[in-house]
Amino acid sequence: WNQMVIHSDHVDPHWIGREWLQKTEVRMRRVASARTQIATDRQLDLGYDEVEADWEGAMRKVEVFLDQEVTPEAFRRMRQYLDRADRARRFGRHDYQLELFGIRRDEIAKRLADDYQ
Repeated sequence: WNQMVIHSDHVDPHWIGREWLQKTEVRMRRVASARTQIATDRQLDLGYDEVEADWEGAMRKVEVFLDQEVTPEAFRRMRQYLDRADRARRFGRHDYQLELFGIRRDEIAKRLADDYQ
């Protein structure tokens, strides 16, 4: 939406909401299907909230999963990147409400809930 409104005066946020909900549903179903073909010990799940709450802890899980060390230098560079991103975020952020896009939380839960189980 934020990219389309830059280029057009005629953007339908409800169409965008429906389109992205459909795309998300298709992607999640394809991922769920593909995962049935991969042994569970070769899969690692990290949720967005988990990474946001403790990205270093999440990276440590990736380290263990891959049996490969993330060097102190790599962590230092990740911290630098995130510090720059935090500074940039202070000057503006995206803040959207589902209602703008004509979708409801219960509709999302109904269409996507099975893929989180």
